[in-house]
Amino acid sequence: FGEVHMSMNPNNPLNLFAAFNSTGGSAGTVPFVSSNGGLTWGYVTPTWGATMFGDPGSAYDSLGNLFYENMSGSGTIQNCRVIKSTDNGTTWGASVIAVLGNDKNWIAADQSAGPYSNYLYTTMTNNGTGSFYRSTNNGTSFASTTSFSTQSLPGMMVAVGPNTVGGDVPGGCVYVVTNSGSAFASTYTFYASTNGGTSFTLK
Repeated sequence: FGEVHMSMNPNNPLNLFAAFNSTGGSAGTVPFVSSNGGLTWGYVTPTWGATMFGDPGSAYDSLGNLFYENMSGSGTIQNCRVIKSTDNGTTWGASVIAVLGNDKNWIAADQSAGPYSNYLYTTMTNNGTGSFYRSTNNGTSFASTTSFSTQSLPGMMVAVGPNTVGGDVPGGCVYVVTNSGSAFASTYTFYASTNGGTSFTLK
């Protein structure tokens, strides 16, 4: 087992989603949902429509939509796909390619009521660079806005927070952390975007 990821619905904290890598699971991962705050869990089996390789990521947006991400590709890992559920994992929509790359991915949603509300952001190591993609249409499609040359190892991450410089803009900052150097002496580089992931500055 490994690569465990869990998310909570901001509209209903009793709704939880968790997934982890397993050679015995569907698409290389084992996903579960709970509707009672984790007292009991049920196994879900979404259909991806592609060959999947694991490394799950998940996020709820402010509307309570659940987004589940896994690595995919033809023969080798080439990208990540995302599927969406509007009923806490009971049913799922068709998968879409969310980000290109070959190793560890991450996904985050803007849960605020700010100007970029419900934007989705995803990152992935892509053969020595870092891919950054976003969705501005509730996960229907994703597009690249930038790449990061300081990403060479697995472990790139994205997160969302407020922009408190010169005001207080909910969801106004998107943060990306890249990972380079060596496995036992990593260099972490921080970037921030104040325009919904259109562009980033080094912090």
